[in-house]
Amino acid sequence: MQTIRMLWAALTASVVMLGVVCFVVSGQGRAPQFAMLIVLGVSAVAEAVMSFVLPANGLKTGFRTFEAETVERSAPGDESAMFGGQAATQKVFKHPGKAFKAGLIRYQTALILSLALSEMVAINGVILAQLGFDPVEFLPFVAVGFVLMAIRYPTEERIMAAIEKETGVRFPEQG
Repeated sequence: MQTIRMLWAALTASVVMLGVVCFVVSGQGRAPQFAMLIVLGVSAVAEAVMSFVLPANGLKTGFRTFEAETVERSAPGDESAMFGGQAATQKVFKHPGKAFKAGLIRYQTALILSLALSEMVAINGVILAQLGFDPVEFLPFVAVGFVLMAIRYPTEERIMAAIEKETGVRFPEQG
């Protein structure tokens, strides 16, 4: 977990640095072309959308070959057996630590892709700054890039939820 969080922090810090770079390279006396703002705006929207779509598809693909030992356990909160019914069961990972580590590798790949595409949104802001646009026009790109990075902070709960969603197998309840 430490490595994936360090990676997230480094890439998020790079977006902050891109914001600084924007101010260093901006205002070079060039007359910006409004068409470039539209082109890079459309590009940024596409990159932002793809930062959600491509990693999700990558997770689906990555988990197709995911293999981990599972066991059947009674579903928590199921009271069917008390009234003569069949108790509901669910699959849980037999070795949750191993399953988490194997799933983390697949999750990390999707996370890197989503962070890279989020960073591209901010890079569009740098390009606008280089073209001579004002901060009011290029800073929203950096801000959106930063927000896209921030919402992807990797937590164990988020990673476990992704593994459970893609495999259909639950982690055993703690405690």
